[in-house]
Amino acid sequence: MGEELTRENFIKQALTSGPIVIDDWTIQFEPGNNAGSHYVRLTDLG
Repeated sequence: MGEELTRENFIKQALTSGPIVIDDWTIQFEPGNNAGSHYVRLTDLG
């Protein structure tokens, strides 16, 4: 990121990064909407 890690800097970077693909899950942040996805993935870490 190159800047101090703050909520504002994270959101600014996320809004300008374009789609992000993690496995088969795509998230994308759009201006005025900070929900990258409505998908919920449950994971068992135990």
